[in-house]
Amino acid sequence: VQTEDSVLLFVVAWTITEIIRYSFYTFSLLNHLPYLIKWARYTLFIVLYPMGVSGELLTIYAALPFVRQSGLYSISLPNKYNFSFDYYTFLILVMISYIP
Repeated sequence: VQTEDSVLLFVVAWTITEIIRYSFYTFSLLNHLPYLIKWARYTLFIVLYPMGVSGELLTIYAALPFVRQSGLYSISLPNKYNFSFDYYTFLILVMISYIP
């Protein structure tokens, strides 16, 4: 999954978002906020947030077959806690929760 293009998509989007955000905070604390930083803070999120969310969703989607086949992080019955958890289903519910 780490080699998927979607990983690069969300890492780049969130990295740029954080660089802009913390640059904005730093310059604001110094009382010297350049217009470019202010513009980037309030404009680029329009592109970067959907890119980041899309990258996350595509990465989760790409991981689903592996998670289902391997049973990754899943707990099946019977066990001493009488509890089961299906990580595959949980990931699908997480993806659905992204819908506004």
